[in-house]
Amino acid sequence: MESLVAAVMEAGRGPVRECAPGVLEAEFLFSAGCPVFSGHFPDKPILPGIAQITAAACTAGRGRLLPVRLIERCKFLRPVPPGETLRVRVEAGTRAGSGAWRREDGLRVTARLFVGEENCASMTLVLEETEQI
Repeated sequence: MESLVAAVMEAGRGPVRECAPGVLEAEFLFSAGCPVFSGHFPDKPILPGIAQITAAACTAGRGRLLPVRLIERCKFLRPVPPGETLRVRVEAGTRAGSGAWRREDGLRVTARLFVGEENCASMTLVLEETEQI
């Protein structure tokens, strides 16, 4: 897992930007030589879902990985091959343990991942809460 996190962090391009209050964006470029593609899949490499989820958790943490407590919803809409720039947009939600949403305490975020203007994944995650967002 450490090598996955290191590879995702290394793929980050520039700082995480705050686009609006509670809305963060970051870009990642996973080259063909990136270890996350190893064996996934040999003849036609695609970015693994766990790398995309990790990129979202790193964006929410402003460049620092926030541990994922729960993947509430996750949908991959198209494969991401090596060499494409992945743009991650994260919107902070509410504390998962408060109000109508009754789960373990955590920070609820919605992430949408894009290649160009095309949405390639969307997810709702519950992350270990910090004061980062």
